[in-house]
Amino acid sequence: MTHRWICSAFSLAALVIAMGCDSPATEPTPSAPPEAPAPPAEPLRAEPAPPPAPAPEPSPAPAISPATEPPPTPPPPVSDATSERPVVPVEVGGIILSLPGAWNPAPTGEGGMRCQLAGVDGTVAVSISRATDSPAAISHTWASRFVPPAPGASVTPLIEQAANGPLSISIARFSGTSTPPGGGAPQPNWRLWGAIIEGGPEGPVVIEVTGPTTAMQQHGDDIDAFLVSATAAP
Repeated sequence: MTHRWICSAFSLAALVIAMGCDSPATEPTPSAPPEAPAPPAEPLRAEPAPPPAPAPEPSPAPAISPATEPPPTPPPPVSDATSERPVVPVEVGGIILSLPGAWNPAPTGEGGMRCQLAGVDGTVAVSISRATDSPAAISHTWASRFVPPAPGASVTPLIEQAANGPLSISIARFSGTSTPPGGGAPQPNWRLWGAIIEGGPEGPVVIEVTGPTTAMQQHGDDIDAFLVSATAAP
């Protein structure tokens, strides 16, 4: 019996072994293969800076012709104290007038004053005198020296009015072709600025300024200031 148990046991063991060999062994589920380690990152290397481009050769400055030269910078403005024009006061018929210092007035035999101003195209004549006629007659005489703009037309001046205290100033401006008072060839491009000052102690005073247009324009600021500078003498 013992022999039979041993044989049975041996047979059972052999059967188990045969079964183990015939049936496939349960294989473990393959896991994902480990990722290969990333290659070490290469250290960043600064790219060498490209060599600087050579500076362009400075081109010579083009010559500036006189026609394209920039205008000169104007001088800074000066104060009123230094920009005032020097004036010379003159008295005619109880009326004081301020003449620019460069005019160099000369007295006349009738108690008046006369000046000669050099201009670019001629001479500007200035006369100051006491009136010997009415203001209307004086204005008519001035107009008669100029050629009318058309046959039968009248010469019409530009009239301005000013006042200074008790004095009233009437300024008449004529332009065009003029005939000299003493006769002679007509003078084209001529001007006459005339002023009649009323209210003075000795009657009206007359100012007459005549000359070529360009010369009158050259002295224009001084002439305009002079015509309205009348004050009554104390």
